[in-house]
Amino acid sequence: MENRFRFPPPPEDPAGHHSPEKGDEGGGLEIIQERTGFVPDPKQALVLASQKKRIILNCSRQWGKSSVLAARAVRMLIAPPESAVRQGGALVLVVARTLAQAGETMRKIERFLKVAGHETRGEAGKTLAMRLGNGSRVVGVAAEEDKVRSYTADMVILDEAARIPDDVWGAIEPTLATTDGDLVVASTPEGKRGMFWEVWTNGGPEWLKVQATVHECPRISKEFIEAQRKKPSFVQEYECGFVDSSRYLISRESVERLITSDEKALR
Repeated sequence: MENRFRFPPPPEDPAGHHSPEKGDEGGGLEIIQERTGFVPDPKQALVLASQKKRIILNCSRQWGKSSVLAARAVRMLIAPPESAVRQGGALVLVVARTLAQAGETMRKIERFLKVAGHETRGEAGKTLAMRLGNGSRVVGVAAEEDKVRSYTADMVILDEAARIPDDVWGAIEPTLATTDGDLVVASTPEGKRGMFWEVWTNGGPEWLKVQATVHECPRISKEFIEAQRKKPSFVQEYECGFVDSSRYLISRESVERLITSDEKALR
C-alpha cells in the first residue's frame, strides 16, 4: 500500500540560512512520517530532516511551529539514542512562558504519540508529564529558572522563546551537558533584545537557523495576509522582523551608538 504521508525532500533554504549537509537528508524523517501522519511543508521538512543539535526557528504566527516541535519530540521519545536507552529512556523537556502554553505543545505531542500507537500515562506530582511504555518521558514546565534546574534532558524545547527570560536560557544549557542533547527553540520575534535575538543574529555554525514568514505558509490565505498587513505588528508577527517595541524608551541601535561614541571618546 502506498504511504500517503510521503515527505518532500528537504530543499535548499531560500532565505540562505541553511542548506542540508551530507548526512542531513534522512534525520529520522521516516520515523515521523510513518508513525505520526504529520505532513510538513518544505521548510518544516527542512527542520525535521536536520541532524543539528541546535535549532532556532524564527517563524510567523500560525506557521505550524508547535507541530514541528511536537514531531521532533516524538522522534526522540519513540526512538531515543542508545545513551538514553541505557538510562531507561529519553527525557524531553518542554519549556514555555506559561504552563498553559507548554500544555498546548504537550497536547500535540500526546496526539502524535497516540497516532503512532504509543500509550502514555501521567506522573504523580507533576502537572504536565507523560511517560511511555519504553521509559521515555516528556515534561512541560513554565519558564522559571528554579523549575528547569533539576532536570537532565535529552532534548529541550523552548516554545515562544523570544518571550522566555534570559536567566532561564542560562539555566537550560547545563541540563543537556551530560547527554549531549538537543536544544530546539522557536518563536516569533519580540524586538532586538534577549537571547532569541542574540542567537538568531550571532549564533555560530552549530545552529540550524530557519526563517519562515507568512508568505511561505500555504495554510494562510492571501486575503488574511492583506487584512493583517495594515496592522503595526505585521512585520514582527508575520514577516519575522525584529522590531523595537514602542514600550521601550530608547532603541537598541541608540544604545549601541552611545556605547560606540563613549568608546571613541575614551581613546
